[in-house]
Amino acid sequence: MLINDFNGMVCSSIDQAISDALSIRVMESLYMYLRQNHKMTREEVPSHLDMFFSAMELVFGVMGARTLGRIAARNLYARLNLKFDDRDGLTLSDYVDEAKDKMQAGP
Repeated sequence: MLINDFNGMVCSSIDQAISDALSIRVMESLYMYLRQNHKMTREEVPSHLDMFFSAMELVFGVMGARTLGRIAARNLYARLNLKFDDRDGLTLSDYVDEAKDKMQAGP
């Protein structure tokens, strides 16, 4: 799988998590906040997941960001046909790195 395809799936999984849990307007507002305050576009999120997660913590609180991160990770794993194991202490970045490693390792 190409990295651009993988990154697109990460973005789509995050979009789905936020829009399903909160709303499309909240998702759009978050991306506007990222552009204005962190100079980050939606497409740059997969390359800056730690910064994105920190911004989500500021906007939604620690527990809200963790919950949205787990939902996004679950969405990503489903898109990649991978088994998702919800584990305490992992961030969205951890789950994305793990998924990338699994995809590179193959079946």
